[in-house]
Amino acid sequence: MTSDQTEETPELMTFLSNISHFITSNQKSLIDWEPYFQRFTFSDIYKKCPRVYQSQYFGDNDYEWRLTEALKMAYLKNPTYAHSMIIAMIQEEIKPNDQLLQNNPFIEEVLSKGGTPINMIVPLSQSNKYIKISPLPNPFYEELVENICKTYNCGIYIATEILSRKLIENLVIDVLRKKYGTTRLDLYYITANRRFQPFSTLVNNFEINISDFHYIIPSLDRDFINKINKFRDSGNSAAHNLEFQGVKDKLDKNNLDLESVVKTLLRLLSSL
Repeated sequence: MTSDQTEETPELMTFLSNISHFITSNQKSLIDWEPYFQRFTFSDIYKKCPRVYQSQYFGDNDYEWRLTEALKMAYLKNPTYAHSMIIAMIQEEIKPNDQLLQNNPFIEEVLSKGGTPINMIVPLSQSNKYIKISPLPNPFYEELVENICKTYNCGIYIATEILSRKLIENLVIDVLRKKYGTTRLDLYYITANRRFQPFSTLVNNFEINISDFHYIIPSLDRDFINKINKFRDSGNSAAHNLEFQGVKDKLDKNNLDLESVVKTLLRLLSSL
């Protein structure tokens, strides 16, 4: 991989999904995508993605997904050029007015930063911390919390919700894994499928066995489970709905609860 390339990550896919949703929801007529891919040196990629225009033309349900996939391929090849192409698409095809930008602050942030790749928009050192949690047990969680703060400061609030859900889900897995090891592997892992249990099952199994953790935190109860489920449901809704309105208000309302849940799970993890 060259220095001009990037890697596919959940954060990148959330960003590109939001871009595609914004474009497809606000375009006023059919868009000829080919000139954009040609202009920014992605002709080879467009040739591999004929369904982008076809699905748009026929009004198919996969149009938004097809556009996301094409943008992903461009971004993986050259994130700087791909980001510049996205800006050109939005400015020339959508021509967002002030009201549309106000309703979609992450688009305004993208446009204001020119061709700068999204992962360089807001250095953490220059950001406000959406959640303040330390210490964290390993670099995985450090990066995850950093990305939660970055996406919030970029105005990509749906990504903040999804990453917050991911943070809690992984902590629940680690708590169950550290407590029960391989003796009760089914609590958190499906051996036949070689994958972790669904988040809903993880939470249910944690609740069933919650008394096993009372020697660490006696106050663990149904209220704590409800808080976990609040973030599980919120992350699910964000991943499938991609509605922008009201998301920031919800995040601002829930950030202290998020900190509380995460710190509680970290306390359990460190005490096992």
